[in-house]
Formats: sequence, structure tokens, C-alpha cells
Amino acid sequence: MQLKGMEKLREKLPDYPGRRLALIPLRGLLAAILGYIFLILLDVAPRIFPDVLYLASLEPYIPFLGSFVIGGLVVWMIGKAWNLREKLKAEYGDLAYQRIFPTGLTGVFLLPPLVFHGFTSIRSLPPGLPINDLTIMWSQSLLPFIGITSEIDLFLRLGISAIFILLALLTVRSALFTFGLDYMAV
Repeated sequence: MQLKGMEKLREKLPDYPGRRLALIPLRGLLAAILGYIFLILLDVAPRIFPDVLYLASLEPYIPFLGSFVIGGLVVWMIGKAWNLREKLKAEYGDLAYQRIFPTGLTGVFLLPPLVFHGFTSIRSLPPGLPINDLTIMWSQSLLPFIGITSEIDLFLRLGISAIFILLALLTVRSALFTFGLDYMAV
């Protein structure tokens, strides 16, 4: 079964013939994995380097800083793809799309690490517990304060997350079949 819009997308990306087109989403997937690894390593840096004093005092703010960095990169990459489109059309004509498409798509692929990072328990990451008391306090769920036990809390958060992920995947699937791959990529 051929996805709607695939031939149109192939016309706009002549440098990616045949199976080579799969390199673009693979590049995006690699960016997503590296983005998430960056966020996690940044979160645990104070635990890995406990002798660096300023890291211990910055530990509660590091998850926000990492998300800000990746979020800024997302906005920059997608914004670059959007803002340069007219200039690239004038300069490269029909080849403009393939010049910026990988950058914009990589920016889109960096969004899931931000979401997964939001659901990652900073407190449970190895090696050991956070070293700053404020980090420990901020990494606790608010649900036990309203009477929900910690065992139910985990399943409730995972269940709600699964529902949102399922809804997102169904929306993307529906959009792909309705609009086609080419239109979705644009």
C-alpha cells in the first residue's frame, strides 16, 4: 500500500531516490534519541560530578534549562524552515524543498524528547537520588497530597500518558490518510 502523497514528496526530494528517502526520518529519529539522552545526562550531571559545587546548587533548575535548550533548538529549526522558504524558492526553485525539509523535520522530531522528559522521574534516574533537597521536593508527585497513593499515582500517570500518546498517533494516522504524506510534511 502506497501512502497518499508519496509520489509528490519524491518529486520534491530528488536527492533522496528510492529507499534513500528513509534516511530523513532516520535522521530525525537519531536526533530524538540524542535529544533525550542529552536531557537525561544533563539531569544527572550533578550526581555524576558531585565534587563540582555549583552543579549541586543548580540541580533543581537543570531539567528546566535542558528543556529550554532543546525547545529553543526546535523553534529555531522549524522557524528556519518556515522563514527561509521564500528565499530558498527564489534561489533554488524546485529544489528548495529538499534544502530545508530535513532541518524542519529534525526540529519536529525533537519535540517528543521534550514530552518524554516531562514524564521522566528525575528522582528515579541513576546513579542514586538527587543531591539537592529542593530537587527531591520538586520531583514528588502532587497526587498523594490529594489522597492518591503512590502505587496508584504511577499507574494513573502512565495511563493518562498512554491515552494522550494513543490520541496523538491516531490523529497523525488520520491526517496522513486524509491529507497525504506530502501535505503533512509541508
